[in-house]
Amino acid sequence: MNKDLKIMIELQRYHDKILEMKSSIQRAEKSIAMWEKNLSDLEASHVSLTDEIKNIKSDIKQNELLLAEKDEKLNKLKERKLTLGNEREIQAIDKEIDGLAEKQGEIEEILIEQMDDLESKENGEKELFSELDEKRINVKKDVEKLHVDIREYTAVI
Repeated sequence: MNKDLKIMIELQRYHDKILEMKSSIQRAEKSIAMWEKNLSDLEASHVSLTDEIKNIKSDIKQNELLLAEKDEKLNKLKERKLTLGNEREIQAIDKEIDGLAEKQGEIEEILIEQMDDLESKENGEKELFSELDEKRINVKKDVEKLHVDIREYTAVI
């Protein structure tokens, strides 16, 4: 009877150890999933930021073209003003020139804001990119270690 009891106690210890190892495997798998999700989220943020930068660059190009168009129109109006003799026509062109100059100023302000925003986003992208590289390395190391742990736990089971 004593021998049977010792065997039962020993079996219970093995069973407890197996349950502990299964629990450790589950925790390791959850950790792997969490690390991979965090990395995936960071990569998605990087892609999103890259898209924002592309959109800002596109908007800047469009506004630069618009500014060049307004500048060309302004120059044509100034040339036309020189050929006019009528005071009324000159006043009308002056008014049009003032309106164009104001629009030009607004576009320039928008361009400055966009360029500042672009610079800020590009700096943020550089930081995010270095963080992403560091995170990839850390995740790879941690996931490899967890896989080794899982194999060890599985071997015990």
